[in-house]
Amino acid sequence: MKVYVVFIGGADDRETLAYAQRMSGHPNIRLTVLRLVFEDQTITDLIERRRNLSMINEFSLSNNDCPRVSYKEEMVEQGNDIVRLLGAMCNDFDLIMVGRRHDPDSSELTGLSEWGEIDQDVGVIGDIMASKDCECKASILVVQQQASVVVEMIQSQKYISVTNSDR
Repeated sequence: MKVYVVFIGGADDRETLAYAQRMSGHPNIRLTVLRLVFEDQTITDLIERRRNLSMINEFSLSNNDCPRVSYKEEMVEQGNDIVRLLGAMCNDFDLIMVGRRHDPDSSELTGLSEWGEIDQDVGVIGDIMASKDCECKASILVVQQQASVVVEMIQSQKYISVTNSDR
């Protein structure tokens, strides 16, 4: 089975890469990872950027000697380049794995979110792959990292503790 992973960055893409890493241990899996690198990368969150690079480096090091695993980087300028790249390769693989969520304020993905009506269940990249324009015959697996219950509780207004001055 030929598996393709599209990596832009973010928690869902890191989860996708981790899942693909586990799959690559099977002798019948041929894995290709495509990392899209944007010329005007505007990642302002240094922690997020470090996590992405750490995950990519860990993946590359652990699969350096595996002939069934390949890693490629492509420079892209705008969303149209992504559509062109994905359309060109989508029928060369049996399974395409993509992360669901990406930074909605990303200038690199702005053109894609305006490209059509995006199905939030599959995200921007999943929507492109599933569109009729792409004519993709491969199966598409959209991955979302499971959010921590603790993080959700911290971010939720109903779980914010009452301070002494509010009592």
